[in-house]
Amino acid sequence: MAGMERFTQKARRVLSFAHQQAERAHHNTIGPEHLLLGLMEEEGGVAGRVLRELGMTVDGMREVVFRVSSASPDFDPNRVELGTQTQQVLENAVDEARRLGHHYIGTEHILLGLLRVDSTALKVLQELGTDAEQIRRQTRRVLNESASRPVVQAGPAQIYTWYGSNTELRDTVTKFIEKIGFKSVFLEDETSNAATVSQRLDRMISGIRFAIILVSSDDLGFGQDHIMDEALISGQNSIYQSGYFHAKLGANRVCILCEENLHSKARMLFDALGIGYLVVDQSREWMLKLVSKMVLAGLNVDFGKIA
Repeated sequence: MAGMERFTQKARRVLSFAHQQAERAHHNTIGPEHLLLGLMEEEGGVAGRVLRELGMTVDGMREVVFRVSSASPDFDPNRVELGTQTQQVLENAVDEARRLGHHYIGTEHILLGLLRVDSTALKVLQELGTDAEQIRRQTRRVLNESASRPVVQAGPAQIYTWYGSNTELRDTVTKFIEKIGFKSVFLEDETSNAATVSQRLDRMISGIRFAIILVSSDDLGFGQDHIMDEALISGQNSIYQSGYFHAKLGANRVCILCEENLHSKARMLFDALGIGYLVVDQSREWMLKLVSKMVLAGLNVDFGKIA
């Protein structure tokens, strides 16, 4: 539909969640009720906050949706598509944004647009003890509250990068990261007196949105003919930091990049650990794969700057 480029990343994730909910319910059509569940699942959106503050939960809402709707008798997971009412909701969302003078279309506009369509979603809301007017009032309150807060210029999102001795690989990745609109940060940027790597990372973690672990010759712990103690320490740091950021940020916010000439050795190490990685080669395909992973992690990438 026209205007989709104005939908925020959170609003687009709602559509993805709605698709998943329709599949889970064995529905061939993505209805407003699935959008409603998608709005609840997108926890960072205004709509999700509004619905939660009105006492709703994902599980409670899903139970009602499944109860008031029935599976498609000819369900085909390859043919799930937007229903007519859902298309109307999205058109209403565009109109709601225009009425509010917003140049974007967010989860709050989808929620307000949903209230204007007589659908199963409204029945679900009624069963959960609320109505359209309550939701409109709560949405206005949340939007007004957000508007009254001072705007903080946060600057570019921080991408943590761990590297061993290969500064050339570090510089290649850093230049690309900064080119697409992010700020690279490194362990040595933490200059406190913290004694351990873990303590230093704990002091940095609040500002980090994504982590990249660079694997070069010393990181795998392989010498020319034998394992070297000094190299093994570096390898342990790479594995430790990979695990640290998987735990702190989630697997979707961590990416391991490996030197091209270490592909076979990296496979032996990381496949055994069940950790995926990308190979930094001359084709630059790794850049597109890295960007895809960052987008899936919710980061706003400046695609116009990708060469």
